[in-house]
Amino acid sequence: MNVYFSDLVEVYRNSKPINDSKQRIYFVSTEKKLIKLQQLLSSNNGENSGLTACEIPKVGEVITLTFGTPSASFGHFFEDLSCLFNYGVDNLNNSDILDLNYYILSQDIASFDKNIRVSEVYTSSLEFLKSMSKYD
Repeated sequence: MNVYFSDLVEVYRNSKPINDSKQRIYFVSTEKKLIKLQQLLSSNNGENSGLTACEIPKVGEVITLTFGTPSASFGHFFEDLSCLFNYGVDNLNNSDILDLNYYILSQDIASFDKNIRVSEVYTSSLEFLKSMSKYD
């Protein structure tokens, strides 16, 4: 069964941070979530997802996950909009940028989201562009 960047983002969104680390706790509430998590962690997908677990996941248990860097072809986690913009500027000549899967941590927005809070995205984008113009 295939796993997608959206599966990784779903696990991230349903987990809780541990201090300021890349580790997060995740409650495995259903068999379906367990299967998806096992697929993300499998040897076939672990390198792509960048996800590792400190324990063997089981239904009804809380586990500690580390969200590393996914492979570029799988997707990207960006801290904020400026990181996304900088990545875009650095990769303007790369045709794959149009198909970029991403998740913006500070905005809780993913490339596949349907109901994005557009006004928040525009506001953040404009603030970033204003800050860029100060460096001319």
